[in-house]
Amino acid sequence: LILRNVGLQDSGKYVCVAFNSLGQATVETELKVWKKLKVAINLDFMVVNTNEKALLNCSISGHPKEKITWLHNGQPIQSNEHNRRVKYLGSSSILSINSISFKDMGTYQCLVENQNGDSDQDSIQLVLGGKD
Repeated sequence: LILRNVGLQDSGKYVCVAFNSLGQATVETELKVWKKLKVAINLDFMVVNTNEKALLNCSISGHPKEKITWLHNGQPIQSNEHNRRVKYLGSSSILSINSISFKDMGTYQCLVENQNGDSDQDSIQLVLGGKD
């Protein structure tokens, strides 16, 4: 079996069955197709006024994508039920920050990794606007 121009849709189990007058033999193999991860936030910076909401969207392509980590000034951002001001939306690819304040200014990074050792990241600068 020769596969050309392999795509994600070709992932799966393949079975080869050979037989003759003496019997048959079966061999199975699994094909896993990976596509290099690519991350894009699509903005270099975002200006947000005090007490407003910011939504940071991390667009991810590639396969598989297993772990999405958001960092603020190099530190991991925790999102849990006790921290309702900062939340992950969707599959963690969107970071929602309610009631923006001075402490929220800085660089936000979206880092995506998988078990194959592939990773990519992009960043955005959050700037506080002049409105109070």
